[in-house]
Amino acid sequence: MSGGVIAPSGEIVRDPNFPDVPTFIELYEQVHGEPLSGPAYEAYYALTSAAITVGKAVVLPSSAPTEVVDAYSAAFEKVIANPEFRAANEKALGGYELYTGADARALWGTVTTLSPEARTWLADWYSEKVGFKLAE
Repeated sequence: MSGGVIAPSGEIVRDPNFPDVPTFIELYEQVHGEPLSGPAYEAYYALTSAAITVGKAVVLPSSAPTEVVDAYSAAFEKVIANPEFRAANEKALGGYELYTGADARALWGTVTTLSPEARTWLADWYSEKVGFKLAE
C-alpha cells in the first residue's frame, strides 16, 4: 500500500509513482469491509494533506496584493514548464505533479485543523501504537 496523495478535487488518490499500488484508504476498506470514517479518517486526511500533499508549498501572506500573487503564479508556471526543471524534479522528488493557481489554492484548502475528537483519536493512537505522547 501507499499513503496516497490528495488531488486538487480533495480526493485521496493513488500515488502517481506507484499507480498499481492501492492507497491505505483502499486497503482499509478491503480489510474491514467499510471505509475509514470519523475521527480516524479526519486524522489520516489531515496528516496526508499536511505531510504529503502540501508539505512543500510556497505561500504568500493573505494580505499579498493580487498582482503579487499573479506574478508568483506566473513565475512558478514558467519554472514548472521548463524541461530542465522537470527533469531535475523527476530525479529529486520522483516527478510528483507541481501545482500553481487554482489547483494550488484548492490543495492548500485541504489543510485543516483537527477537531478535538480527531486530535484525541490521534493522540491515543500515537500513545498506544508508537509509545509517543503528543504535546498538549
